[in-house]
Amino acid sequence: MLKQGKQEVIEREMLRCKIDILELSEVHRRGSGHIKTANGNILYFSGSENHSGNGVAILLPQKLENSVLGYKTPSDRIIAVKLDARPVSINIVQVYASTSQSEEIISDQFYFELDDLLRTIPSKEVTVVYGDWNAKVGTTRGDVLLGATVGNFGLGVRNDRGEKFLQFCVENQLVIMNTWVEHHPRRLYTWISPCGHRNQIDYITIKSRWRSSVLNTKTLLGADCGSDHQ
Repeated sequence: MLKQGKQEVIEREMLRCKIDILELSEVHRRGSGHIKTANGNILYFSGSENHSGNGVAILLPQKLENSVLGYKTPSDRIIAVKLDARPVSINIVQVYASTSQSEEIISDQFYFELDDLLRTIPSKEVTVVYGDWNAKVGTTRGDVLLGATVGNFGLGVRNDRGEKFLQFCVENQLVIMNTWVEHHPRRLYTWISPCGHRNQIDYITIKSRWRSSVLNTKTLLGADCGSDHQ
């Protein structure tokens, strides 16, 4: 988002696609805080004070500004915004997990910090965790122990980071919702690799007690913002 005009392009597409809550990864913005954009939207961001790598953000329209009860910025890979809602508050968490090429200690630190954040959220509240998990989970593979966590409609073959992500979801009672809804593969893949392979590495998870609140999940095609993610 440091490129000239990139933020404006994203806001334009957000309006065109009728998106009320937009989660962003690889924002490349130093520091943490929130700003009001020229279009009146509110950008909550979390980045490193020392460099502009990584970075996550949540972009909200002006109409939701007064619904924000607070936000947390534990790292340049995690941000959470709490919204006033009925019957209970909603916690929107955006994450950007490290890639499989990163050192394991970086991945471990990410999950430790995310676990700490989730423990601070009252169990009665709705918690939705979105993001680029850089993991492939595939399907249940008939594993009854995962039957409440991952569905039958995930894409790809599970990798090591996928196993780690799944274990985290099981331990935190998170359901990976975009593996539960049957769609054409073009509505399931979320990322195109440099060599053109289509994969599902971005996921929407929600606390299991609220899973029935999710009516549908699918990839939104055609957003023109210069990203290799859908």
